Amino acid sequence: MSTHDHAIGTSLASVTVTVPQNSSFVLLTGTVGPENGLISTKWNVKPSSVKYPVFQTYNPYESVESIFMATLDPTVQYQVEIIGDAPGNNNSVFGTYKLGVSNMVFLGAT
Repeated sequence: MSTHDHAIGTSLASVTVTVPQNSSFVLLTGTVGPENGLISTKWNVKPSSVKYPVFQTYNPYESVESIFMATLDPTVQYQVEIIGDAPGNNNSVFGTYKLGVSNMVFLGAT
């Protein structure tokens, strides 16, 4: 049983976030664990700091960790969709795929 608050979705679950204006950095924390696989991100404008839009969230032990971070151009209005792994990709030990998001932090200057 987890003792932290987070949103959990099953395979192909997704959440779309509009990044606040003037943000220059984003950090996503969420659940990693044996029932997790890959997550991917789709950006309306891909930040230059995002080289690979896919992140591994499999871990033999469940915990909350930093999943991805990126520097952003504060003059661009970003929107990002975070998508859970699809069944059949064999990225999870148990064949189930969870997407767990607990926090998204944005930093910027005014």
